[in-house]
Amino acid sequence: MYKQGQKAVCINEDIDPSAKDFHSRMFPNWVEKDKIYTIRSCVNTSRGWAVLLEELKNPFTYIDDYSGRAEGRFLATRFAPLLTDDIDISEEIKEVLEEV
Repeated sequence: MYKQGQKAVCINEDIDPSAKDFHSRMFPNWVEKDKIYTIRSCVNTSRGWAVLLEELKNPFTYIDDYSGRAEGRFLATRFAPLLTDDIDISEEIKEVLEEV
């Protein structure tokens, strides 16, 4: 799953029309499709993995998963990890690629 500081791109900004009131209360700051975000934290919830983002902060509200107040999280399935150049490639693979 995601780790703190990892970049991810939003692939789904859709809101279920039947949950519009819930979303406007929980998430006054909503994600935008194709925008890149930085993962602030990741947690496993009853609905699956969810993330908080550095670029968006939302108010603390009551969340059933915690039986208390917490900041609303975005489902991780709304994002795709952003690939970066700093992927660790072994020296052997580098040599093979240089030969091609």
